[in-house]
Amino acid sequence: MAELRLLLVRHGESEANHERRMQGRLDSPLTQRGRRQAGAIATRIAAMGQLDALYASPLRRAFDTARAIAAATSVAPISLPALMETNIGRATGISWDDFAARWPQHASDIRRGTEHASWPYGESRRQLGERAAHVIDDIVARHPEPCTIAVVSHGGTLRWVVANLMAGTPLAHPDHRFDNCAVTEVVLGHGAPLIACANDATHLAEIEQEEAYADQVP
Repeated sequence: MAELRLLLVRHGESEANHERRMQGRLDSPLTQRGRRQAGAIATRIAAMGQLDALYASPLRRAFDTARAIAAATSVAPISLPALMETNIGRATGISWDDFAARWPQHASDIRRGTEHASWPYGESRRQLGERAAHVIDDIVARHPEPCTIAVVSHGGTLRWVVANLMAGTPLAHPDHRFDNCAVTEVVLGHGAPLIACANDATHLAEIEQEEAYADQVP
């Protein structure tokens, strides 16, 4: 395989993120902070060199983040429904504490990462893992030539994407962290896959500094 750089990006902060509600397929828009984060990751990716393709979940918080990247790189985003976040069923839109109180066994299984863990009337851990594997395998198969691809999705889905990409290595697990608009770069094509950077949010430092300063101003 020719060298393939995959830039994996979680969407910017959404309204539900800010309200600490679980989203799943809830189509929550970006907050003002999330839009600034999207602009920052767009500038970061544009500075990393030529971008050859851009894929995104169709949910607004992800696709609007991808639109910001598109504006900075002149690469139109391609919507892939398989990149959507986990279907969390009846837990959609509520807090984790409310979920754990209503469905304690589901919550316990999910927290422990058991193989049969599932959301009430939603996806199971296994179903999400299989979906993420299929979509990233399809993206990789579309690009046999040396290139750089950005994928904008969601924390749950991206964790399994990385697990699949790192198959056969100690990093083939779904516990990788994805903060809002952080980037994880995975490089394929030189033997074992390589994580060049993980959950890198250094491009968001200015936003965080400004917020910290604003909190200190009386």
